[in-house]
Amino acid sequence: MTGAPFISRSRYFKTQRIVSRSDSRLEILSFNRTPDVPYGNDFYLQERHVILTIPNGNKVIVVAFNKPNFFKNVLFKNQIIS
Repeated sequence: MTGAPFISRSRYFKTQRIVSRSDSRLEILSFNRTPDVPYGNDFYLQERHVILTIPNGNKVIVVAFNKPNFFKNVLFKNQIIS
């Protein structure tokens, strides 16, 4: 990963798992960690992707949600969230 503040490059760890699966819906949960960025050991980014298919149609809807989760209270929490 490049472009993080205060460092030129960082390691990036991503873990994914399928939460639910059916004929018309797939939900994937991802956990992203960047331990080398400032305060990177204090939080992780959780992503949730929901993929829906429309019955009798050729359309797919992808909805993505992102949420930072903190292990402990961080001084720059508001800046990390923004």
